[in-house]
This record gives sequence, structure tokens and C-alpha cells, in this order.
Amino acid sequence: MRTNTYSEKIIDVLSQHHLKTIGDINDLIPEADYSTIFRNIKALVKDGTVRSLTLDDAKVFYELADAHKHDHFLCTDCGDVTVTKQVAHHMQDVIPKGHKVFDIIMRGICKKCA
Repeated sequence: MRTNTYSEKIIDVLSQHHLKTIGDINDLIPEADYSTIFRNIKALVKDGTVRSLTLDDAKVFYELADAHKHDHFLCTDCGDVTVTKQVAHHMQDVIPKGHKVFDIIMRGICKKCA
């Protein structure tokens, strides 16, 4: 992908802040309008630089698609999201043969809420 000023700024924001919505990113790059951020995020997702993560029906978060894959634990009480080790490679016997897992979102109650 050909990078531009805003895509570079988005990458910089996501390298400093994990899991941000388009609105969050727009707040952190106030000189860009929302549609510019939206278009650039979609292009970065399409080329594999950024990945999207839907934690619930209402919010889509974005993060850098780095070489060190990880999964997420979502507390259903407080909404806190914690990065976990990637677990898919430990689950080969339960993943149907030929299927490819991109991420796993574990839902439960965090230690703070338990």
C-alpha cells in the first residue's frame, strides 16, 4: 500500500495505543476529518497492516497486525480487554481440519470483578 500522512499517523497511534475505535483514532488525530480516518483505516485493514476486532455488536476496534499474534479476554462485567497469549495453536485438536483461525476472543469475568 502506498502510505500517506494520515495512514502513517494512524499506524503511529496504533503503535502507541492498543485497540482503538475509529472515533478514538480521530480524537488522537484532530487535524483529520472522520471520513479521512475511516478511508485510511479501511485501506490499512485491506492491505493487512491493521486488523479489526469486533468485541460486541456495537464496537469495532483496530490494532496493528503485528508478527507477534495474540488473543483477547473481554470481561463481560466491566468491559476491560486484556491481551492474552495466542491460544489457537494449542487448540489444533478442536479446530476442524483445513480451517484457519484468525483470532480468539475469550469472554468471562476478570479477576477484579470475580
